[in-house]
Amino acid sequence: DVDTLVFVEVRSTASGELIRPALSIDAKKQRRLWRLAQYLIKKHQLPCCPARFDVLLLLTSATSPELDPKLPPNSAFQKVTDPQGHRVWLIHYPDAWRSEE
Repeated sequence: DVDTLVFVEVRSTASGELIRPALSIDAKKQRRLWRLAQYLIKKHQLPCCPARFDVLLLLTSATSPELDPKLPPNSAFQKVTDPQGHRVWLIHYPDAWRSEE
């Protein structure tokens, strides 16, 4: 994203639940992802580059009712159909957490 290095954590669920995949990115997982990001930043010599972490949720369920989630203002919600004809809901949370280190 222009001058910002973006790491994207992707989570999915077939249950149709909105919250379960998001809750799986707990503080322990965030620390582990940040350590990986620091390693990649150091390896590719990008020490002054700000980094951002986005979260992408993929909700798949052929039986789920239509979703109309209440999302933060900067998030994006899209309904698509997978190759097998199942409904898939994509929810993108940009800048879920950030570090300027």
